[in-house]
Amino acid sequence: MDGGRGQPAVEATSFIAGHFSLQSADIKRSQNAAEERQSSQDLADDLGGGAKPIGFARPVFIGENRYDRRVTMTQDLAAAVSLFHSLADHSRLSILRRLSAGEARVRDLTDELGLAQSTVSEHVGCLRECGLVVARSEGRQNFYSVSTPEVIDVLEAAERLLAATGFKVDLCKTYGSDAR
Repeated sequence: MDGGRGQPAVEATSFIAGHFSLQSADIKRSQNAAEERQSSQDLADDLGGGAKPIGFARPVFIGENRYDRRVTMTQDLAAAVSLFHSLADHSRLSILRRLSAGEARVRDLTDELGLAQSTVSEHVGCLRECGLVVARSEGRQNFYSVSTPEVIDVLEAAERLLAATGFKVDLCKTYGSDAR
């Protein structure tokens, strides 16, 4: 099974008490290294060649099993910080969650989420400016949807991370719900 995105392949062998027990697949190291170099080059090309990605493998332990996972990020983390900042609002996350189910108008979002029309318009505008949401015009109406499947992937990964950590971030003194 191919892990994709420069990650080693893993096979889920059982699901016990909410945790996957993973078994590493047999992968040739030289083939992995070549794929990782190519994915880093692809990322650099996607970034316009100006930003140089840094990648490092770190061991990850799940249960008793260990596997190495390549983490590729740009050296300038400003864009990543901006991305997470754009997601750091309850209203924007609610809008993205709703749009992950399908397109909607501002009116639909207002009715379904119980937010003011001006609030929804402001946050949809922010999400559009950030490239996370796109609009499709039909007559005088705009239908909004998530711009790429990767947006949904990030939201799903966040849900998995919250579940894996037992939602402990909500207890954090700096960023938890009591800090707000």
